[in-house]
Amino acid sequence: MNPSSSESARSRSCLVALQPICHLCGEPADQGPAVTLHPASGNSRPVGLCASCRSGRPARDRGDLGPADFAWRVLARDVTTLQQSYDEGTWIPLAEELQFAGQLARLPWTEGTIRAAKREAPLGTECLTLLLDNLAVVLRYTDARDPAVLPLRAFVDVLADDADRQLAPGPEQ
Repeated sequence: MNPSSSESARSRSCLVALQPICHLCGEPADQGPAVTLHPASGNSRPVGLCASCRSGRPARDRGDLGPADFAWRVLARDVTTLQQSYDEGTWIPLAEELQFAGQLARLPWTEGTIRAAKREAPLGTECLTLLLDNLAVVLRYTDARDPAVLPLRAFVDVLADDADRQLAPGPEQ
């Protein structure tokens, strides 16, 4: 047996089948049908998704991954992080952020209205305005009733309710 054939046999015996991972979050992918990734450059290819990403992504009925899916994943992560910080008391919104949340809660959520709200956002609202770019991308492909948008909508509503309680004038003394 020559050296190159023994190396070849060794490398073949070391190949192990890996469990497929979700292309959006890195968790193990489920056994559902693959979706097609159309990268900006290169060839389209099938990729797997986990059950959470498959059911939570915007426009779930599409068989391909697009910009809205990646924006949604970042948005979902950032909303979860900010909401946990708020619940734990490590992020206490400024009065400007609470007022801005109240304005967002009253808006009809479309790509245009969200982009306009971000442009007009007052100083001191950066924690919320950082979420709006990805929200606008998601809303380009779906509407505000899509379940992918609901976690941010619910969080904005909580902040708006807190704004009403904290910023309401108290009884005159």
